[in-house]
Amino acid sequence: MSRSAVTIVLTASILAAAGSLMAQEKGSVNPQPLPALAHPANPKTPAKELFARKSEPAPLAARAIGSYVRGCLRGGRAAD
Repeated sequence: MSRSAVTIVLTASILAAAGSLMAQEKGSVNPQPLPALAHPANPKTPAKELFARKSEPAPLAARAIGSYVRGCLRGGRAAD
């Protein structure tokens, strides 16, 4: 492959990647709460839909569950 062809391919790759990075949402300064789910007990409701509606962690004592690689934190809160 010639040097100019490599340059063209690299330039096109960089421009394509830059375009996808610029397409991300910036978010909102004042986010609105999500609407209530119609059927939250339905087993087909994805977990991400259920947990996205929780604004605070569960009121439980902090405890690590599982291992470092595949674990989670119960009752965690952000440090003040």
